[in-house]
Amino acid sequence: MTKKMFLILVLLLIISCQKNEALVFSNYQETPSYWHKDSIKQFSFSPQDSLSVYDLIIYIRNDQSYPFSNLLLLTKMEFPSGRIVADTLEYKMAYPDGRILGQGNNFKESRLLFKEKVRFFEEGDYQFSIQHANRKAEEVEPVGKLEGVYSIGLEIERNSQE
Repeated sequence: MTKKMFLILVLLLIISCQKNEALVFSNYQETPSYWHKDSIKQFSFSPQDSLSVYDLIIYIRNDQSYPFSNLLLLTKMEFPSGRIVADTLEYKMAYPDGRILGQGNNFKESRLLFKEKVRFFEEGDYQFSIQHANRKAEEVEPVGKLEGVYSIGLEIERNSQE
């Protein structure tokens, strides 16, 4: 191995091992290659800093067998006081030609902004829940098994604008 190649490898190793200083919470939950409509993914977070501003990001890891061009999510954020903020969110998941969006080759990881510039003023545990609500056209009930989904994650990071 040449000296130049060795230096490049060391540099890549250092860069890849650097910690994302903005990341304060990261949790992923695996699925058996599908996301069941009754499977509510739950996350708990206890902020240490009530003055910082945070972004909440949902991560979806899926493959080409994902059958929709979008993703409908029912989200809930419960404050330590019991107050609840619920949202229905829709994200684009595929190009018009059917190719799945996201980073990666066989598996795609999509970074979906959930909430931006959030402050956690209350002390204690915040509870987050995420449930899929995708349904076929002209149907009311969500599909039982949302195929092609392998994991759902929630990350909380300090907002870079603050």
